[in-house]
Amino acid sequence: MSASLQNGSAGWSGGAVATCEQGAWAVTDASCVEIIQAACGSAAGKSTLEAPATALCAAGAPSAVAGDGPFAWTCAGQGGGADATCSANRSCAAATLSWGGGSCSAPRASAAHGASGALANTAAGLRAP
Repeated sequence: MSASLQNGSAGWSGGAVATCEQGAWAVTDASCVEIIQAACGSAAGKSTLEAPATALCAAGAPSAVAGDGPFAWTCAGQGGGADATCSANRSCAAATLSWGGGSCSAPRASAAHGASGALANTAAGLRAP
């Protein structure tokens, strides 16, 4: 006699075949894996100058980071768990910005994606208000 068994522990998936052989049970075709629902790590949703390399996934296995901004990666679920799609924006580095054919310029500190603010000309000895 043989019977198929399914693992009933929460967070785990697997099964096996149990066969009664002359008074002893033999277990074959056994598998038991932890189900991991993937989740993005703390790098997701942030702005950064370079592609993130750490804290990509809080759970699951990270793929390679793709793109020049926004940066994108996937955290793979395991044991039948769902994947998570993650991303981070590229921020702007500090720079001196110019306009008006170069007649006006102003320094700008580094800023997160989406940040904006007024610039006041500091070229040719003029100072920002």
